[in-house]
Amino acid sequence: MKICENCGFELEEDSTYCENCGKLIDKGILSTQMMLSSELVATGSEYLGKKIFEKNPVSPRLCIEKGGTDGREFPLTKDICNIGRWDPILKSHPEVDLSDEDINSKVSRIHARIIKKDEGFYLEDMGSKNGTFLNREYKLVDKNMYKIKNNDEIIIGNIFFRFKM
Repeated sequence: MKICENCGFELEEDSTYCENCGKLIDKGILSTQMMLSSELVATGSEYLGKKIFEKNPVSPRLCIEKGGTDGREFPLTKDICNIGRWDPILKSHPEVDLSDEDINSKVSRIHARIIKKDEGFYLEDMGSKNGTFLNREYKLVDKNMYKIKNNDEIIIGNIFFRFKM
């Protein structure tokens, strides 16, 4: 068994890249001994009775806390991640697709987005009908970017998220 040293994902023997993090596989990033302690890894899978890391622990993500599938995480893998619902007419899928979570259709097709810049992460409402809220203090003004940080609460429709880095 091969393990990606970048993210700890279990790889096929003939893999040329990691299916989890996209890292190209070369001699420098493979290890069959990479183990992380269960204290350091909140989620993982078992390998010889020890936890191994499945996801990059520092990748930013939105975690549902209320109003959807509690605990569900959406990794933010692009510099611009749209948040919304699948659009069957345009056949477009936002990076954070809430189609399955938003049973009351409170989330717009392209509701908001998170933008990664050198100096951090920003949240922007895209003119949604029901608004986007940050830390229960701010209702975002359409098309204005708001800097977000680790553990900020984001409310989109009826879904409460925690931004994690």
